[in-house]
Amino acid sequence: MREILFRGKRIDTGEWIEGSAINTQYDVRGDKHTYIGIFVISERYPLMKTIEWYEVIPETVGQYTGLTNRSGKEIFEGDIVKEEYEVFVSARAKEKRAKIGYVEYESNSLCCGYYAYFWNDKEKWRGNFAIHCGCEVIGNIHDNPELLKGGEE
Repeated sequence: MREILFRGKRIDTGEWIEGSAINTQYDVRGDKHTYIGIFVISERYPLMKTIEWYEVIPETVGQYTGLTNRSGKEIFEGDIVKEEYEVFVSARAKEKRAKIGYVEYESNSLCCGYYAYFWNDKEKWRGNFAIHCGCEVIGNIHDNPELLKGGEE
């Protein structure tokens, strides 16, 4: 069973935070406030866990995919991934190339799951994320949007 884990950027410090709980509330003006909770052991009651809540920027919240990249780093929605591959440029010569894309959850009537979205100058395509576990996480769409320029090296 995979761990349920969320990641978001804190409003007060701008730091990324990971936690096992999420809560969204609306105030009297209708403004959305999203919180990620971290389970901590209570100092007063050591056998009891409590939750510390931190407000995060709602657009930055992403769920853990249950997958890790080749170096063991957890992959979240919104991560930018780089996948290296080789192509034959002649009968005897290969060339190394890399695709850059981002991770997103998709749900439709046929299937649902996490996919890596790649593109070139002409089109955008969805890659089956299960085969992209050999990729490398190089950033995320919130802190490093410039990495998505071009999509292919």
